[in-house]
Amino acid sequence: MTAPFFHGIARAAERLGQPPKPAFEVGEKLTYSLGWQFIVAGHATLEVLPDEDWEGREARSFQMTAKTNKTADALFEVRDTCLLYTSDAADDPTLV
Repeated sequence: MTAPFFHGIARAAERLGQPPKPAFEVGEKLTYSLGWQFIVAGHATLEVLPDEDWEGREARSFQMTAKTNKTADALFEVRDTCLLYTSDAADDPTLV
């Protein structure tokens, strides 16, 4: 129900000559605690990075990292980083 509401606000802003506000702002950061019940096994972070030039196109970039703590490392060590790129251009299927 909220998606149509926000879509309507974005359209109204466009009609008033204002660019719609991006869904994610540079510097936003989400941090998650990973585990099972009361046992914390590690942490994951999703961060919005500054826009970058990706193959000649402007793209919003995100970085996700996941890391297990020392206790969980004994069972299965995780040190993952994933870089993600996206574009709001409807005619740019390569970044979807």
